[in-house]
Amino acid sequence: MASPKRRLLAILYGDHLDSQPHPQAPLDELAATCSGTLELQTVKNEAWDGVRQRLQSWQPHAIFLSCGVESRDGLEQLRPLRLPDAPQAGGGVASPLQQMFQDVPVECLMVDALIQPAEAEALHAVGIQNVVMWESGRSVPMLPALHFNHAFLTTLAFPQAGYNEAFAFGSHSVQAHCTVSLGGQLQSPIMPRWLSQAPAALPTNASIPPPSDQSLDLSQGIAAAVPGWEDVRLLAPHAELRLLVCGQPSLIDAHRLSFLGEALRAILVLEVRRATVTSTTPCERLPAHLPPGSSALRCSIRSQSGATSLAVLGGPPSVLSNPGLVEHALRQTLVADALSLQFRLPPPSLPPPAARSLAHVAGRTPVVDALVLTSVWAVQVLRILSQDPSFRGLVSLGIGGVGGSPVASFRDADVQRFTSIVQSHPDASTSQAVAQQLVSTPAPANGAAPSQSLPRPSREGSEQEGDLDDGQDSELNSSFVFDNGATPGDVGTGITSEMAMNGVGHMHPGLPPVWQSNRPPMHECPEEAFLSDLAAFLRERKHAKINTDNFPDAVLNGQRLDLFNLYREVSQRGGWKVGNGINWKGQVFPKMRNFSNSHRMTGVGNALKRHYQLYLLDYEQANPADVTGDHCAICGGSDEVSTDWISCDMCNIWVHFGCDRRPYLGTFKDYSKSNGRNYTCPRCAETKRQRTS
Repeated sequence: MASPKRRLLAILYGDHLDSQPHPQAPLDELAATCSGTLELQTVKNEAWDGVRQRLQSWQPHAIFLSCGVESRDGLEQLRPLRLPDAPQAGGGVASPLQQMFQDVPVECLMVDALIQPAEAEALHAVGIQNVVMWESGRSVPMLPALHFNHAFLTTLAFPQAGYNEAFAFGSHSVQAHCTVSLGGQLQSPIMPRWLSQAPAALPTNASIPPPSDQSLDLSQGIAAAVPGWEDVRLLAPHAELRLLVCGQPSLIDAHRLSFLGEALRAILVLEVRRATVTSTTPCERLPAHLPPGSSALRCSIRSQSGATSLAVLGGPPSVLSNPGLVEHALRQTLVADALSLQFRLPPPSLPPPAARSLAHVAGRTPVVDALVLTSVWAVQVLRILSQDPSFRGLVSLGIGGVGGSPVASFRDADVQRFTSIVQSHPDASTSQAVAQQLVSTPAPANGAAPSQSLPRPSREGSEQEGDLDDGQDSELNSSFVFDNGATPGDVGTGITSEMAMNGVGHMHPGLPPVWQSNRPPMHECPEEAFLSDLAAFLRERKHAKINTDNFPDAVLNGQRLDLFNLYREVSQRGGWKVGNGINWKGQVFPKMRNFSNSHRMTGVGNALKRHYQLYLLDYEQANPADVTGDHCAICGGSDEVSTDWISCDMCNIWVHFGCDRRPYLGTFKDYSKSNGRNYTCPRCAETKRQRTS
């Protein structure tokens, strides 16, 4: 069933509105591209009584109230809030804003003007629970405010997008594009304020609607209601995708890309958290690393905006035979996988890619190459969305090209806006005054210098009970990885992987040089020597600031992350390239000090992968001798034979579980799950039998 349209009323005040577009309202773009999800009405310089009548008769869900811009000190800035013909406040009479929205059930008010916080907070008394406002007492340049308006209002066009999600999305886009470097220091733009009991947050797996099956008792979580639920897995081969992003080379920076990466994740989450399954086909050949008795479905999915893609879901037949559970499982695993998208930075030894202007991309706005690491299904979705003239999400992030193709929804107003933003970033040929078009400072009451501290991207993590083992790690938040020339392996689903895109060879010089470790080989290396060598590597190769007394600073299951055993267990299993062939939850986690029999963590497998990517992946690639060759002691084969690797608990050699044909062994799951059975290889079993006979 189609979602009801969100009604948006734009109340505009300013000069020359009858003859030219409003400088701060992207209403023409919204009217042209979002008519299917937004119902838009506009009033311009309307008298007080006329505005009140429109509010009461139409009863909009959201309000965009703008007073335009004015030139002060040679800079276009937001005006203070002025409501013509408004009744006077005072003497117990409510403020003009309160009177305007009295008895009108408005869900969200966006005040695109300077206003006192107390006046905005008073709107809660008339039932407006969500308020976006720019605080008076400071100068707010037009460009970041205009860019926020585009991103915020564009997000409202997503069906079921929350106002708090739209605010967080807009804020992330502004932080990515309007943060500037002045005197070698990053300075963040002034941001609007969000006044609401609901915290501003990008969408997570907690926003997925529950299963449609009303017979399920979800009071204890879906894992308790559906036997075998935790064994369902998304088989998603990784892929790299080249993006062309409006900006200067300074955009390819860890701070800016962190915000841009989280916002791009949010687009994917908004697209797939209510995705529908249009068809399913059983896989003719079961992926080798699934436990015996499993089945797999190749699913055609349709995102919220109509993008189509393929995904493979594996798990118990009892779950995959239920269409409602299949759709819910896909939503959960796709969202979790979307949250693993990361930008890949060039190696620290190389300069960032140069900006270039292309006639067919973003109207010749300067763009830079950026590389993201994600999954094949996400590449398919982003490619289709980029070709949809009505999809505005990518434009709101300044993405002008996807995989070598231009984004079709770029309009002349977008070109003008992003060209102005790009030109406002100071470089060797511009003065600091140019940057004031993006950042400004509040007027301190006591003459003290304003704070220059930068915000950090922050996602509200979710420990949702019953999440599948592809969940987002709430203790680790990184939207980028340094380029190490390595790509996680395909899991063998038959989906073609787009691993290398044209035009980005300068970003990938190949594998990093081998690291000259001062520690013993891993099989005899003590933990202290390993951590010391790893810290030295991260300082030199990734320019990380590390306090050895508090390294690592990540926490898992209430304890400091056990990097030593995490690295040892993964490298002994063939390293990162084995990918899903490693049972991170069932075999790696129990070997770490973070494991406890009573833990209730969900998504721990994906959490370990994310920690490994951030701390250990580069280190592994620079220490190839640490990785145990993935050759089965029984058949001598590698991953092309099977990926159901299991280690003998007596001699630590590795075999394919399926190659061990002895009777009564049980299933692979009996050994790989937490507190599973101990495995003894045929050679050790025979030695043990001879000793006891």
